[in-house]
Amino acid sequence: MSQVPPSSFPQGIIGKGHKEKDFKFLILSGSALALIQSQFVSLPPSQRRSANRALFYFECFLWLTNHPPIASALDLRTNAFLIIQRLFYGALHSKCFLAADIKHSGRRRLVLYFFKLLV
Repeated sequence: MSQVPPSSFPQGIIGKGHKEKDFKFLILSGSALALIQSQFVSLPPSQRRSANRALFYFECFLWLTNHPPIASALDLRTNAFLIIQRLFYGALHSKCFLAADIKHSGRRRLVLYFFKLLV
Protein backbone atom coordinates (compact mmCIF):
# COMPACT_ATOMS: atom_id res chain seq x y z
CA MET A 1 0.00 0.00 0.00
CA SER A 2 1.39 3.40 -0.91
CA GLN A 3 1.32 6.28 1.53
CA VAL A 4 -0.21 9.65 0.77
CA PRO A 5 2.19 12.52 1.45
CA PRO A 6 0.82 15.04 3.98
CA SER A 7 1.27 17.89 1.50
CA SER A 8 -1.41 16.42 -0.78
CA PHE A 9 -4.01 16.14 2.00
CA PRO A 10 -6.64 18.91 2.00
CA GLN A 11 -5.68 21.05 4.97
CA GLY A 12 -8.14 21.89 7.73
CA ILE A 13 -10.33 18.83 7.75
CA ILE A 14 -9.31 17.80 11.25
CA GLY A 15 -8.59 21.20 12.76
CA LYS A 16 -11.15 23.72 13.89
CA GLY A 17 -11.18 27.18 12.36
CA HIS A 18 -9.46 26.45 9.06
CA LYS A 19 -9.94 29.16 6.45
CA GLU A 20 -11.02 27.80 3.07
CA LYS A 21 -10.77 31.19 1.36
CA ASP A 22 -8.36 30.14 -1.42
CA PHE A 23 -9.31 26.47 -1.58
CA LYS A 24 -9.28 24.97 -5.08
CA PHE A 25 -11.88 22.30 -5.81
CA LEU A 26 -10.51 19.19 -7.52
CA ILE A 27 -13.29 16.58 -7.33
CA LEU A 28 -16.30 18.90 -7.61
CA SER A 29 -15.95 20.94 -10.77
CA GLY A 30 -17.66 22.19 -13.89
CA SER A 31 -21.41 22.61 -14.00
CA ALA A 32 -21.88 20.53 -10.82
CA LEU A 33 -19.81 22.94 -8.74
CA ALA A 34 -21.35 25.97 -10.48
CA LEU A 35 -24.87 24.72 -9.75
CA ILE A 36 -24.11 24.15 -6.07
CA GLN A 37 -22.35 27.50 -5.70
CA SER A 38 -25.25 29.29 -7.41
CA GLN A 39 -27.41 28.32 -4.42
CA PHE A 40 -25.38 30.59 -2.12
CA VAL A 41 -27.34 33.64 -3.29
CA SER A 42 -30.58 32.12 -1.98
CA LEU A 43 -29.12 31.83 1.53
CA PRO A 44 -29.13 34.68 4.03
CA PRO A 45 -25.63 36.14 4.49
CA SER A 46 -25.51 34.73 8.02
CA GLN A 47 -25.77 31.17 6.64
CA ARG A 48 -23.34 31.48 3.73
CA ARG A 49 -20.20 30.96 5.79
CA SER A 50 -21.45 27.66 7.22
CA ALA A 51 -22.68 26.56 3.79
CA ASN A 52 -19.28 27.39 2.29
CA ARG A 53 -17.55 25.44 5.05
CA ALA A 54 -19.89 22.47 4.45
CA LEU A 55 -19.06 22.53 0.74
CA PHE A 56 -15.35 22.62 1.59
CA TYR A 57 -15.75 19.63 3.91
CA PHE A 58 -17.70 17.77 1.22
CA GLU A 59 -14.84 18.27 -1.23
CA CYS A 60 -12.41 16.98 1.39
CA PHE A 61 -14.66 13.98 2.03
CA LEU A 62 -14.76 13.20 -1.69
CA TRP A 63 -10.97 13.42 -1.81
CA LEU A 64 -10.57 11.15 1.22
CA THR A 65 -12.91 8.52 -0.21
CA ASN A 66 -11.12 8.65 -3.57
CA HIS A 67 -14.38 9.56 -5.30
CA PRO A 68 -14.24 10.08 -9.06
CA PRO A 69 -14.70 13.65 -10.31
CA ILE A 70 -18.19 15.14 -10.24
CA ALA A 71 -18.20 17.58 -13.13
CA SER A 72 -21.71 17.51 -14.55
CA ALA A 73 -24.87 18.80 -12.92
CA LEU A 74 -26.43 15.50 -14.02
CA ASP A 75 -24.04 13.69 -11.64
CA LEU A 76 -25.87 15.35 -8.75
CA ARG A 77 -29.07 13.45 -9.63
CA THR A 78 -27.66 9.91 -9.52
CA ASN A 79 -28.09 7.21 -6.89
CA ALA A 80 -24.31 7.21 -6.43
CA PHE A 81 -24.46 10.87 -5.41
CA LEU A 82 -27.28 10.16 -2.94
CA ILE A 83 -25.15 7.45 -1.35
CA ILE A 84 -22.05 9.65 -1.05
CA GLN A 85 -24.24 12.47 0.31
CA ARG A 86 -25.56 10.19 3.07
CA LEU A 87 -22.06 8.98 3.89
CA PHE A 88 -20.95 12.61 4.12
CA TYR A 89 -23.75 13.43 6.57
CA GLY A 90 -22.56 10.54 8.72
CA ALA A 91 -18.96 11.70 8.48
CA LEU A 92 -19.91 15.19 9.66
CA HIS A 93 -21.07 13.62 12.92
CA SER A 94 -17.86 11.58 13.28
CA LYS A 95 -15.12 12.83 15.58
CA CYS A 96 -12.65 11.13 13.24
CA PHE A 97 -13.63 13.36 10.32
CA LEU A 98 -14.02 16.70 12.09
CA ALA A 99 -12.23 17.90 15.21
CA ALA A 100 -13.71 16.51 18.41
CA ASP A 101 -14.16 20.01 19.84
CA ILE A 102 -16.73 20.96 17.18
CA LYS A 103 -20.08 20.94 18.94
CA HIS A 104 -22.99 18.74 17.88
CA SER A 105 -25.04 21.84 17.02
CA GLY A 106 -22.27 23.00 14.67
CA ARG A 107 -22.25 19.63 12.95
CA ARG A 108 -26.03 19.71 12.52
CA ARG A 109 -25.76 23.22 11.07
CA LEU A 110 -23.24 21.97 8.49
CA VAL A 111 -25.62 19.18 7.46
CA LEU A 112 -28.53 21.61 7.17
CA TYR A 113 -26.70 24.19 5.09
CA PHE A 114 -25.13 21.60 2.80
CA PHE A 115 -28.61 20.17 2.21
CA LYS A 116 -29.87 23.68 1.39
CA LEU A 117 -27.16 23.97 -1.29
CA LEU A 118 -28.53 20.86 -2.98
CA VAL A 119 -32.21 21.83 -3.00
